[in-house]
Amino acid sequence: MEKLLTIIIPGYNVANFIVDTLHEVFNQCESNFEVIYVDDASNDNTLMLIHQNFKNFIMEKRLSVIESEVNCGPATARQKALDKVQTPYVTFLDADDSYTSIHVVSALVRILKEEKPDLLMFKYITDHGKLKLKKKCILSSSLSAREAMIHKMKTANPIWDYLWNKCYKMSVIKNNKIKFEEGIRSAEDVEFNRQYLKITKTIKFIDEYFYIYNCTNASSITKKKSSMSEDYLVQWWNRETTKYNVLLEDCASLGCEHVCQPYLAKDLAQTAVRLTNISHDFWGGRILENVIKKDSLYPVFKRYIWKSRLNYFSNKVLTNLKQVIKNIYNGFNSKQSNQKY
Repeated sequence: MEKLLTIIIPGYNVANFIVDTLHEVFNQCESNFEVIYVDDASNDNTLMLIHQNFKNFIMEKRLSVIESEVNCGPATARQKALDKVQTPYVTFLDADDSYTSIHVVSALVRILKEEKPDLLMFKYITDHGKLKLKKKCILSSSLSAREAMIHKMKTANPIWDYLWNKCYKMSVIKNNKIKFEEGIRSAEDVEFNRQYLKITKTIKFIDEYFYIYNCTNASSITKKKSSMSEDYLVQWWNRETTKYNVLLEDCASLGCEHVCQPYLAKDLAQTAVRLTNISHDFWGGRILENVIKKDSLYPVFKRYIWKSRLNYFSNKVLTNLKQVIKNIYNGFNSKQSNQKY
């Protein structure tokens, strides 16, 4: 029987996670799917563990393994797998993440069969050593691309940016030549979703928590951070201004430019404040600040700068205050514990 869904799992040095992750996937109640694992040139025993523990699934062609000779990052790894997908739908799973139950894939397959949406979305839980529900997402069960774009711009909710909380229709990807940009090592999911969302006709949203995003693994293929420098921050700012212009064009193509533009300007102001403060904290210089003030978009977001600064410093004070309270609480508990002995 032809499979309906492919789950793409990219990985780099995930020996500590991959066996549990794949066991969980293949223990799903649903079997109408296949898995493509892309190894991004791991130098641990990830591949050995896969071949030892899942050789039957490989022989049954329910699991395909792609081995990269050179580490190229998550975008290139995912594209290698995407080029091999033969099923009508595709979704993504990080090698150190998990589903919330063994019934998740069966729920996805059922809705994909019945509704046949261009895009299927669901909610997720973050794991920072403690599970946390991401509650701030109120969406109708069916949306148009225009409605989705307005919600994305108004809320800046990261639910729109991730890959692993969505199922994509392969015909939309192939017909519109949507690809991951080769060599990108961060935010590749954001750009892929931007390209996909603007040409999507039907979006189905499931108001249920299906995915657990593991935020505790600093070595994850999708969680590596680049080292910062003043030049790096300037490049970051230039990417943000390019993103503003591109998103404005996307909004215009969907007929919601006037609704979304103020939110884009506010977001740009927030980024400007954040980056200039990082620059001041680390180097005490004003190179980036001067670049931002000379930017042709500065008049567009200038009116939002002071409010963004107020929000930035308020959040910083609140974060520091929470940490102080936590330290006092931990110190009190430690003192009480010592008194018992």
